[in-house]
Amino acid sequence: MKILLSGLTALLLIGCGGGEKTTAATTAQAPQETAAATPAQAEAPAPQSPAPEEAAAEAEAPVEAAAAEPAPAATEPAPAPAPVAAVDGAMLFKQKCASCHGQNAEKSALNVSQVIAGWDVAKVTGALEGYKAGTYGGAMKGMMQGQVKPLQEAQIEALALYISKL
Repeated sequence: MKILLSGLTALLLIGCGGGEKTTAATTAQAPQETAAATPAQAEAPAPQSPAPEEAAAEAEAPVEAAAAEPAPAATEPAPAPAPVAAVDGAMLFKQKCASCHGQNAEKSALNVSQVIAGWDVAKVTGALEGYKAGTYGGAMKGMMQGQVKPLQEAQIEALALYISKL
């Protein structure tokens, strides 16, 4: 790899020099290149280097293009968690609770649990947080823990508020 790079550098210097003038390092590397070249490399034509004016223009082009581009916008901070009012307790109840407790929380879930309609916010919150922690519940503890575990605090509060109004 070093030999190939030094050979390309030598060809570039020779092609850009425009004359017979070469450096001692270039002439010293030339015999090594031919000895190390494989038949495929020996048959391949040498890459054409652009004229000095073209090379200078190409070198300046990326700098000008970079200067013309606007600076990237500052990274915006992540949005704050949704407030309790933004969480729809009614929608959560329909998704997570209504199939067992009834549309108005009037049923005993699977004929085992208590009817939760009429519970106040503190009682519902305590029960949901207890299910989530695994410290509350009887026969339905395992099922309820799976339902409540993924809920965030704001969702628990929204559910408790909704259920307390049923």
